[in-house]
Amino acid sequence: MNASPNDPTDEMLDETAAQWVCEREEGFSPEREQAFAQWRRASLRHEAAVRRVEEMFGLLDELPVVRSPLEARLARPA
Repeated sequence: MNASPNDPTDEMLDETAAQWVCEREEGFSPEREQAFAQWRRASLRHEAAVRRVEEMFGLLDELPVVRSPLEARLARPA
């Protein structure tokens, strides 16, 4: 399947997915939850974008846990 020049880029889809995921974290109304589910089902690329964003947010959540040991290791003399 070839992409059309009018198809959104992965970056554009990731941005849209991030907006949806952030809104979901703040709390969806039932209507917004349904709209998000519909958007995800509309394209495999939409679902993939949501998964990428959720993975990225998961990694960001881990940063405080990783940061202290990493900073301590980098501060040690070689």
